[in-house]
Amino acid sequence: IALTKPKFFVPVHGEHRMLVQHCKTAQSMGVPPEHMIVIDNGDTVELTPESIGLGDRVTAGIELVDTSRTGLVDGKALKERQQLAEDGLVSLSALVNSQGQLVDAPTVHLRGVVTSADPRRVSVWAQKEVEMALDNRWADYCRRLPSGELDVDWVGLQAEVEVGMQRRLKRELQCVPMILCTLQSVPSVAAQPAEEDNRMRRRRSSAPIKVGAKL
Repeated sequence: IALTKPKFFVPVHGEHRMLVQHCKTAQSMGVPPEHMIVIDNGDTVELTPESIGLGDRVTAGIELVDTSRTGLVDGKALKERQQLAEDGLVSLSALVNSQGQLVDAPTVHLRGVVTSADPRRVSVWAQKEVEMALDNRWADYCRRLPSGELDVDWVGLQAEVEVGMQRRLKRELQCVPMILCTLQSVPSVAAQPAEEDNRMRRRRSSAPIKVGAKL
């Protein structure tokens, strides 16, 4: 500072308390307080020949680089990794027919979830959440196409189950594990009516039998 005699002073090295102390040192060496400014990550400085001040903020922060992959790891991925490390993962999968009904009880797996609860209770909770989502939101996520085929927003339904299951586990187990729900459709096979089946049998039994003549 004594050698360069700056007109404006912006400390950039160290923690905030160090930056403040650096400004005090500059002030003791003749730099006016109005010509000094302490900035933080994301701050910009607007400088004119006669003044210095803060400008608009920009996006800034700590970026994590995953060396096993290319590119940066975003905040959402970091939050999910932290959630997995702290509370574990609950995965559930279920089969749903074209009427929006469960075909069988969901399959539930717990990974890294520290709890003394019986896994069968968790399976019961999962079944209730899936049934609740299907009963309340099936009509919102399902539509019939002009061709007659059924178009289902499985991603939306799965998100409904995941949110409900996460709330229930937070209430029952006081933990918030990551929930991974997979809903799969199965074609509903319509049973052939009994009358039609009987007619087919009678038709087969009354069919003429050709007997070849013996020579």
